[in-house]
This record gives sequence, C-alpha cells and structure tokens, in this order.
Amino acid sequence: MTARDTPRPRVSRWRIVGLVFGAVVVVVTLIGYVRRAILTIESGDAARGIVNLILLSAVFVVLLAGSVVVAVLIKRSRSRVSQASVTSQGHPESHSGTTQLSPERRALIETVLDFTADHERAVDELVRFSWDSDAAVEFTPSMLRAALLATVDGTRPAVLLQQWADYIELRDDIQMADARVRSIIHALANPDLEGPITELRLREWIAALGDGQIGQR
Repeated sequence: MTARDTPRPRVSRWRIVGLVFGAVVVVVTLIGYVRRAILTIESGDAARGIVNLILLSAVFVVLLAGSVVVAVLIKRSRSRVSQASVTSQGHPESHSGTTQLSPERRALIETVLDFTADHERAVDELVRFSWDSDAAVEFTPSMLRAALLATVDGTRPAVLLQQWADYIELRDDIQMADARVRSIIHALANPDLEGPITELRLREWIAALGDGQIGQR
C-alpha cells in the first residue's frame, strides 16, 4: 500500500462553512479593534492608540503563524500515517512497479459501477484503497444508462443514485472519458446546484446516452 493508498476523507460542506464563518468573525473583530484604536488616537490619546495597534498587529501575526504551523503539522501527520500504512499494510499495487490497478481493486470498482445490491459492500471494501490513482476503470455510457434504468423502474432508489454518483465523482480511479457521462454524474451528485432528480430528467438522460444528446432540465 503506497502513500497514496490511504482513504481521502471528504471535507464536509458544513465544516467549510464553519471555517469561513470563523474567519469572517475574526476579521470583523480585528477591524473593530483597529477602528477603536484609531478613534483613541484621534481623541488625543495617541500613545494608547499606538499601543493598541501594535498589540493588534502582534495578535494578527501570532494567528497567521499559528495557522501555518497547524497546516504543516497536519500535513506531516498525514504523511506519517501514509508511511505507516506502507509498512504495516503492504499491498501488491505498491510493489508491482506499475500503474495498473490490482485485480481486487478493479473488481470492486466494477461492482460499484454496476450499481447492484452489492455496490455498497464494494464501497466499504474500497476504503482499503486510495481515492487517488494513476490508473482507472472506464465508466461507460452503457453502465450509467443501466443505473438510470434501474432507478426509473424502481429497482434502486433515487437517493441512493445521488450518493452513488457523488462517490463516483470523487474517485480518481474511475475514468469518465465520455462528456455525457461526466455531465450527468455531476448533475446527479449535486442536486442542490443542478436541480432535483426527477423521473423526467432520468428519462431524458437515458435517451441522451442512447442518441448522444443531453436533454435540458
């Protein structure tokens, strides 16, 4: 197992929102203190205002340095985990000297792409492999069309189709050379941005995969 063969966790949207909100709060607070220091200077207490500005500058530098240190520590920690994985969980792909996927990994990916009842088991087993890869399994239009048909006829629920598409979109060991496949998977994985998954849209996509055109929402 190489350093790239460790699972890459998805970053939660809410976590990103929280980080952005926290950064905004810090910036707004600093601006407030700067304005207060300026007002202090304008009121005639220049010495006190200058001291406040110096303290604020020091706090900003400390926060910036702390962010850099934390980022470096996280990167080193991940690197150590990856190296430990290489030592303790050696995998054929890490010793083969080739970019080919191992037969086991390829079989699991193909099971995921089949979107059958076994695809969730395959997803769980793929945790042992990296999300990244120099080699990939081709996700063909016929595979996607079969998944859409299974959803339209009620064999597989739409919510599972969305989760499936979201998972596929994140993996580098799944290749989508066909532009139609990439477009449809993106729409399925991002209903908040691209619109809800409806039966009408599913049927349009099924037709598009058959005639080479992508229907409008």
